This record gives sequence, structure tokens and C-alpha cells, in this order.
Amino acid sequence: MFAHTTVALLLSITAAGTAQAHSMDGHRRSHIARQDPHAIPPLAEITQGMPTEPAVPLSATPTAGSPPTISGAPNLPPIPDMSSYPPGGQLLPTDSPEVKEWLAEIAAAGVTIPDVAPNKVLPNDAPPGTTLCSLNQEASAAGSASGNCWWSCSTCTRDTDIVTCPDKMAWGLTFDDGPSPYTPKVLNYLADKNLKASFYVIGANIVNHPEILQATYLAGHEIAGHTWTHPQLTTLTNEQIVAELGWTRKAIQAVLGVTPRYFRPPYGDCDDRVRAIAKGLGMTPVIWTEGFDTDDWSVNSGGVSTQLMDGYNKMLETLPTLNTGVVSLQHDWYQGTVDLAVGYFLPAALSHNPAPNFQTVIECQHQPLGMSYIETSGGGVPAAGSPNNTTTTQAPAAPSASSTKAAAGTSGAVKSSTSAAPSGTASASSANTSTNGAVTTRGAGLFAVALAVVVGVLGA
Repeated sequence: MFAHTTVALLLSITAAGTAQAHSMDGHRRSHIARQDPHAIPPLAEITQGMPTEPAVPLSATPTAGSPPTISGAPNLPPIPDMSSYPPGGQLLPTDSPEVKEWLAEIAAAGVTIPDVAPNKVLPNDAPPGTTLCSLNQEASAAGSASGNCWWSCSTCTRDTDIVTCPDKMAWGLTFDDGPSPYTPKVLNYLADKNLKASFYVIGANIVNHPEILQATYLAGHEIAGHTWTHPQLTTLTNEQIVAELGWTRKAIQAVLGVTPRYFRPPYGDCDDRVRAIAKGLGMTPVIWTEGFDTDDWSVNSGGVSTQLMDGYNKMLETLPTLNTGVVSLQHDWYQGTVDLAVGYFLPAALSHNPAPNFQTVIECQHQPLGMSYIETSGGGVPAAGSPNNTTTTQAPAAPSASSTKAAAGTSGAVKSSTSAAPSGTASASSANTSTNGAVTTRGAGLFAVALAVVVGVLGA
């Protein structure tokens, strides 16, 4: 059994952030936490170390037995005892009965897993500019469509990957890394605008916020996996990948009553070995359209919000020029990314002419929402990506959304300065800075990260 009481407290503190002090008119004054959880700060004030906002409460508490919006889905189960689930912040054990069961499931599916060695992990002391690709040059050279199709170094995708929406102007709206205390702020906005989105959730965060996941599901949004600890999957062994996907799938099913058939690899780090393992577990990768990563995560590590807004506006200008729709990347873990989404990005999109047609990813694939889950899919095959998703080149890319974006060919792999990872998610295998997703900690254990935040709060 895993104890979560202390970890949950520290994670809550970490997720809330810290109130930083700064100099104003020659006098040092502390930022005061915003009292209105629904308030949106001025764009220029959405920065690293911004004043702490109180978490937004759910508009309604999910009730066990509530019927979901999907026909044929089981009623919402009561929230289970989550203490038996692994904690975040560390590699998952691979000798548990659960992992052995999932390995047997893959074997029974008859899936052949390519004999590809895990990629090397970026060491904490790697020189600045070192990337996952430069560290694994042989794998990078073999990462094209004719080889192992490693997305991180070639943006290579397979037919089965979902990367775009088939219809022009369709926009698969996605949020990664939740559930978090700030997710309800996103849910409230989406409800007000009658929008639906896809949420790619981290298992360790489900443990701490199961009621928020239930509320997201009951509101008619798509729920899919995003691993347990947010690692770069190609750096893990087969058994470790199985544990990451399996535990997340198990937690989603326990909390919602349905089992996801889709997942998003953290940082987009996916190759044919990862795809095969996921296929054996009945799961299909969803990445994002090249050029439609909002880079919103960087606002928590020095990214400039006004530049991110400029980048998003360029995406809106690019969308009508494409022959397909797109799938974007945003995050609902950090306070700043949520404020950017509901205060600026989404309002700009809805007022744009022409406005994108926001949808869940599954629905933009011309599939009903029920196809996202085993229990409501009728045993069908997961929706494949659009036919144009078979090469190493995606739709014309919008300009980069941030000056902090990594150089081309190093997606998900650049070594630079860091900030704290989503609480409870950083694994030992991914303790390096990365673009395209939540940044991870530099060799610090979860307790050390959270403790440092506590000390910072007390000393601010």
C-alpha cells in the first residue's frame, strides 16, 4: 500500500505556487494572492512567480451513480481508495502483479515489439544545448519513417497516430498534465462557451484529484492517458513503459468506470517500440500538429506571455491556409497556462474570423465520444490518423509561439534552465528540462521539490 497523505499535502502546496516579492517604488512589497479565483490577470502579468490565485472550486461535486453523457457507459462509480496506487516522482516498479498481468495482455494480443534499445537519458550535468537526439545519434539517424519512426528527432508519425483533424478549420482542443486545482477554471470556461476538449491526464495527479477528473468526464469531455509520471517513454524499458501506461489506464477506469483507448506520449516522445507496446494494451497515440504547440508551459519557466500570445495569433492566421484541421497542445496544470487559455488564447480564437471549430480529438476524427473507451466502443478499432499523417513532414507549421522554443530537430529534448514539474509527475528517467510539455525537475526527488517550495513560501 502506498501512503499519499503527506505527498498530497506537499503536492497541493506545490500546485498552488508561491507568492514572490519584488521591488516597487523603492520598497519591497509582497504580491497578494488574488481573492477572486475567476479573475484573469493582465496578459503581461502572467509570468513565472505571478501572484498565487486560489483554486477554483468545481461548480458541482460529482455524485456516484450519476449517468455520463455517453450512451451505454456505466454510471459513475464512487471514488475508490487510491492508497494502493503508486506515488509519483519515481520510477514505477515492474515486478508487480499488475505489470505482469499487462505484459501477459500484450503477449496475448500477438503484438510484436521491435527489438530497440531504450534511448539514453539526458544526464543532469549535460552541457547546455545537449539534446535527446544528439545524445542518441544512432537512434536519431534511424528515426525516420523508413526506420523506427522516432517523433522527437524527426517528427515522424505512422498511419495509426492521430496528429491532425481531417476537416479544414477543425481544431482538436487538448489539455495535458491534469487534473489540477486549476482545471475547474478551464471547465467553467468551456461550459460557458459550450465547448468540448480532450484532457490527457497524468496518473499520479488522478490520485490527488479524482473528483476533478470525474467532473471533467461528466461534462462530456474526452479523457485519455498521459502516463503516470510524465517520462520520455523512449528512454524506458518495455516493462517500464507498460507500467506507465497500465497504471494510468487502471486509475482512469477505477475513477470513471471506462477504460481509455488513447494516450498522449509526454513531450511527443514516441517511436515504433512505444507504439507496439501501446497497441498491445489497446491504446493509440495522439500527438499534435507541428506548429500548434502553444508553448504555454514555458510561462512557468521564464516564457514571455505576450510573445506566447503573438504565437497563438499566428496559429489562428495559419489555420485557414491548411488543407486539414489541427490538434493543438495546451496544459491545465499550471495557474499561468490556465489563465492564458481562458483569458486570452480561447477568447482570441472564438473572436477570430474565421473562428476554428473546436472539438474533442475523437470527434474531430468523425468518431462519437464513446469510441474513446473500451466499454462504449463496441470493440471497434481505435480511429486512425488522417491519411496525410504517414510522413515525417506535417502540415505547414505556424511560426514558433515563443522565443524560448527549442531549435528544430530537438523537440522534447533541449537542456536548459528548469522550474518545478507537475507535482508528483517527474520521474528519474525524465529529470531533465524539455520542451513540448511540462518541464521536469533536475535530479530532485518529489519530496525535495515540494519541500523546497514549502520553504520558499515560508520565507517569501
